[in-house]
Amino acid sequence: VRHPTVGELDSLLAFLSAQRQGFLSSPEAARKFLSLTEEKVADADVAALASKAAWAATARALFGLDETLTRE
Repeated sequence: VRHPTVGELDSLLAFLSAQRQGFLSSPEAARKFLSLTEEKVADADVAALASKAAWAATARALFGLDETLTRE
């Protein structure tokens, strides 16, 4: 297992923060994004919804990066 460098971790946290801010300003975008994997998105408070969507977007980015780096 390779641990991220400080720069990589900073970039990841900046991405997470930007996603959270974007979803906070557009809760409907968060609901739409989360509906890709959940049949019904609960009407949670906006902050919880934005946080969940931001984490999901961050995980998706990481999995996409892993697939790109390990593609044969």
